[in-house]
Amino acid sequence: MRHIRRFAGLQRKGMALLLVMFVAFVSLVLLTVLLASVAPRRVSVSQEAQSNRALAAADGTIDYILNQVSAFPTLASAYTASGSAGQKELNYITTYYASSATVAKNVAAKYVMGYLLSTINGGTINWPDGSTTGTGTGTGVPVTLLQADSTSYSGAGTISAGSIWDIEDNIATYFYNIGTQQYYVVCTSTGAIAPVATTGLTTGGTLGVLGSTPPLYIADLNTGALSSCSTSDIAKDLNYATDNQWIEIDANAQYDDLGSGKVRIRTSAYLLSNSSTLPIVRNIVAEAPLTINAGQTWSIGPASGPFTYGVFSGNQLITNHSTLTDASLGSTVTGKVYVGSSISGSGHVDVSGGQVVSSSASIDMSKILHYSSYVPSTPVAVPDFQPGTATTTKAVALAHPGGSSIAPNGSSDINVNGQTGGTAYYTGGAVTIGHICAINLHPIANPGGIPVDWYIDGNLILNSQTTINFGGPGILWVAGDITVASKLIINGSGTIVAGGGITCNSNVTCGSGSQVALISEGTELPGAAPSDAGAATHAGISLGSTSTFTGIFYAPNSSIYSSVQTTVVGVVAAGKSVDFEAQSSVTYDPSISAGTTTDNPVLPGPFGVTVSPLASRSSWKEAIGVPVTNLNIAKLNPTFTSGS
Repeated sequence: MRHIRRFAGLQRKGMALLLVMFVAFVSLVLLTVLLASVAPRRVSVSQEAQSNRALAAADGTIDYILNQVSAFPTLASAYTASGSAGQKELNYITTYYASSATVAKNVAAKYVMGYLLSTINGGTINWPDGSTTGTGTGTGVPVTLLQADSTSYSGAGTISAGSIWDIEDNIATYFYNIGTQQYYVVCTSTGAIAPVATTGLTTGGTLGVLGSTPPLYIADLNTGALSSCSTSDIAKDLNYATDNQWIEIDANAQYDDLGSGKVRIRTSAYLLSNSSTLPIVRNIVAEAPLTINAGQTWSIGPASGPFTYGVFSGNQLITNHSTLTDASLGSTVTGKVYVGSSISGSGHVDVSGGQVVSSSASIDMSKILHYSSYVPSTPVAVPDFQPGTATTTKAVALAHPGGSSIAPNGSSDINVNGQTGGTAYYTGGAVTIGHICAINLHPIANPGGIPVDWYIDGNLILNSQTTINFGGPGILWVAGDITVASKLIINGSGTIVAGGGITCNSNVTCGSGSQVALISEGTELPGAAPSDAGAATHAGISLGSTSTFTGIFYAPNSSIYSSVQTTVVGVVAAGKSVDFEAQSSVTYDPSISAGTTTDNPVLPGPFGVTVSPLASRSSWKEAIGVPVTNLNIAKLNPTFTSGS
């Protein structure tokens, strides 16, 4: 009996021990589960969690890039502003391809778009003139430097560094810290986004961008703080490659105008912790509508370039109307004076208190009196109407067939309005005015183009007193020459263009409040003297009678010659030379450079590029199995035909 009781006691103790061991085991399991649940980020992140975080980071980067695209219009405007390196390069493009507006538009559009995309993808677009600083005075071949003759990406092996296609296939790299919810981007030392050659972790488990040559930097997109990769927040985290804290997002944006213009943005996001093995990658492709337009800019508002000077001479300024000792007999200019090469002649010009600006290495300033300062300058571009403007103007006039041909030697006035009883907007031949006559102009609205007042497909000869009344800013385009043989009065604001030369052998005056541009599009023959300007040589402007003119005398491809006393309130500007052979006065009119759309004539402006985005997603989708890598991006084939 004693043995039985002893065995029973031992049995009870064994059961108790088993019970304690069982409770301990259960507690250990529960503790393990609890620890795993409170720290999944440090030990094990489920594939679903990895995937969701990567998708959110990729989508956040898409939003950031879309904000950049929405700023493209402002960025393009600033990049090509008057006097900027971008504007100088556009001037170079238009001069280089002066014989083909189509080529100029194509090259200009790809140049500006290359710059815009470089702010997203990284890289540097080539300067079209081949210079290193964007002076617009180099000797490069723009279409070659930009590979603008290609309309689509032809493969990585055929792409030139700095071309539009090189910029299109660059990849930018972003990082996202899960714990701090901060975004970062890889940059150059200046803070510009850098193209990245190595993405993710290397086979050695280190971040690819850390070994880049030259060294790269990382910018905090929240604060703007810039640090080298080796001292960045990600490098300070010694466990960045294993702690599931960092997501890398590789991004690329391409412009494609196949069908309609758009920017196509691609992002791929993945945890760095498994990027060297088989990462879980979420890929997004989004599109935003965008168009880029390159072409002639014209203005009936503020002027620029040569129109900001009282007298602008692209070559020589000639003064033969007095001697240097006859100060009271000299010509005067109130405003700035620009001289392209030299000042010559026996006379002088009094520029009281105004600047003299010159792009010449040496200039004889002894012929300029009382100027405030001399300012060396790079050559100022001389804008001209884009090739084909005359054809377009003619087409607009022909598209309004109403009205009848004029009877120039009759007794009635001429009302160009395209209506019954009025004159048609297009006249197919010369017009000679042989009686006192008023020409009343009513411009045709021409959305996106220059309003057209009248197109004369021949010469315009004014043998009797004529009054031209502009009904609003517009253009009277004469395909041939203009000869003023009797008094001409111009009322209102408008532009008169001669495809050839202009000779004024009689007085030309402008009515109160009027502002007129008289422009000769003719090209001066090699070796021609300024005194050859006018209708006889089909180029330039010749003033042979005392005139009081309010507005602009402009000859972008030739000279202006004045043999008589002339008073101008406005601008005298010539791409070649300006020659004053008699005492004259030019007073710059500040309203020309600060004018409005109601008081300025139509003026040719520089070649410009505009961008019109709709900063919204027109499409969004996941791209399964096509991550953003240099190899995959190089296989794409975006189409970029030209700037419309």
